[in-house]
Amino acid sequence: MTVPSSTSSSEVGGPWGRTWLLAVVLAALVLGGAEQQWRARGFTVAVSDSARLWSAQRRRADGVEQPGSVIVGASRAQYGFDLDVFADETGWPAPIQLALQGRSPLPVLEDLAADASFSGLVIVEVTERILFQWTRQREARARRRVEESHALAASQTETFEAWIDGAVGGHLAFRNPELSFDRMLGLAHGGFALVPRERWVLPDRSAKMDFSRARAAILENRWVRRLAAEEPPGAVVRGRILDEVAKAVEAIRARGGEVVLVRMPGSGALAAMEEQKFPRESFWEVLVRRVGGPAIHFEDYEELRSIATPDGSHIDFRDAPEFTRALARVLQRQLAGPS
Repeated sequence: MTVPSSTSSSEVGGPWGRTWLLAVVLAALVLGGAEQQWRARGFTVAVSDSARLWSAQRRRADGVEQPGSVIVGASRAQYGFDLDVFADETGWPAPIQLALQGRSPLPVLEDLAADASFSGLVIVEVTERILFQWTRQREARARRRVEESHALAASQTETFEAWIDGAVGGHLAFRNPELSFDRMLGLAHGGFALVPRERWVLPDRSAKMDFSRARAAILENRWVRRLAAEEPPGAVVRGRILDEVAKAVEAIRARGGEVVLVRMPGSGALAAMEEQKFPRESFWEVLVRRVGGPAIHFEDYEELRSIATPDGSHIDFRDAPEFTRALARVLQRQLAGPS
């Protein structure tokens, strides 16, 4: 009887190694073909704007010092800022994007104020109807996101998965959430075509709006209808919000950080209704006086007023670089003080 030699296992492993190599090559070809196909159909790199992704970005703000910066606010800040362009224009690190669509910036500002390691610059995008919502529901939703981020930060698994999502999803279009099996199946059952949406989110949480794919008038009417159903807060609620914002700003400045208020562009019927319900003098100007320090309202600068908002509220991704450069220049002048 012949006893197998110790080399026989390696001889068996040879063909298996070639099999695995062939499988990897075939998988790469299939995935490469899928990637090419989806990109040809207009799909681009995008990720899900999840609590896990937000938490990962929030952790990046730990220990940040000036000129490092963080953006807080709502959708106007997320769509309007080009983070790389801001870094290129200022020579500072790219900002950390912590804006939350449809949610108040106050809980995020307070979270940064409570972080003793943070002494960076906070760019606070102010949409009065969101910050000064009388029911404070948008504030409650933002507060839940902050609380979720603290729980997720304690999980190394969640942190690793967020890194994987960014590393993989940040380069491959076929990882776009629009191309999930459930969504494609739902569209097929409903008889709808699979086409790229007008908005998407990148791994750094910057978001893009493509108005060549969107019906701007329909969006503007939607925003106007929602605002028509809202009312500004009374003096008591407004006073509390002002006090809470001021307290958070004071804490950040006491550590050597800075906070700048920014009013993003708006236009059309929505801007007219916003001014009617939340007059600049009664809300923006009062907030600026209460908080002090740098404040930028788009109406005060021609280079910011000239940026279009097709739906009355948001900037097209093609115009975001121009807006970001203009805002960065204004911001640097503001921070430098009187010449």
